[in-house]
Amino acid sequence: MPLEVARTRLHLATFLAARGDDLALAEGQAAKAAFEQLGARRLADGAAELLRKLGAGGRSGARVAEPLSRREQEVLELVGLGLSNAQIGARLFISPKTVEHHVGHVLAKLNLRNRAAAAAYVARSGPAASASAATGKSG
Repeated sequence: MPLEVARTRLHLATFLAARGDDLALAEGQAAKAAFEQLGARRLADGAAELLRKLGAGGRSGARVAEPLSRREQEVLELVGLGLSNAQIGARLFISPKTVEHHVGHVLAKLNLRNRAAAAAYVARSGPAASASAATGKSG
């Protein structure tokens, strides 16, 4: 049950940090490492935030880039054209809420802050941007 152990360590680190205990840093780092090993990115980000508050660097390096799925590639291309979620959904025959989820995944995978950054990414990288992002190759 490594995920539960890591969650417990994060809770312990939070508790120790509130008391000013120096062990909070070690517990937070152990929790973060476990989350990263398990691929629990959101929980790893939460542990990284606690570590930053404790004065330690939250990330040891760049987030490992994941390739975009074919659907995420399609969504990225349409975001690059400036289409709204509703317009993208209509073109791809999916709901705007599903588009919203895909956009969020694209932004996270490409380490972009917003739709404008995604559109700039597509414009900068050209039509092959989403294809190279899908394979994890730089374009």
